[in-house]
Amino acid sequence: MSHGVTASWWQLLGVGSSVCLAALMLSFPAQVSAADFNVNAHTSGQFFEYVRVDGDVVPRRRATQYLGVNGYDLLGDGKNTLSFQTSFRFDTDLGLIDEEFEDADIPDVHLTEWIAWVPLLILIVVLGVYPHLLFQVTDPSMTAVGQVFTALGG
Repeated sequence: MSHGVTASWWQLLGVGSSVCLAALMLSFPAQVSAADFNVNAHTSGQFFEYVRVDGDVVPRRRATQYLGVNGYDLLGDGKNTLSFQTSFRFDTDLGLIDEEFEDADIPDVHLTEWIAWVPLLILIVVLGVYPHLLFQVTDPSMTAVGQVFTALGG
């Protein structure tokens, strides 16, 4: 019997603390906004072969990766006045290497590609760690764009 009373006591304490927390949160009103993001991925594989002009049959394997990133209601006004949708497709063709390229030294990445990619990679990491650097610059203009859409009835 005392076990049931103890369980009720803990339940009462939990409900009481929840009510106190809700009252505390409601006593400090603040504007709240949110954006909705959706990330999806899909992978497919293909196995096929084709016949060359000289009659040789060449087997092929292909892997395709799709990545979709979508953002909705970025202004947080509940009207979806500013949203984006993007999709990336990555293909990898896995097949036999022609004899002329068997012993060739073909690097995955050339120096010019590294020169182009490294600044972008650094920028991605910096903005990922310190996003306010970008938001400080874009917030005023995005607020103005949101006001224009709101004024137009969007």
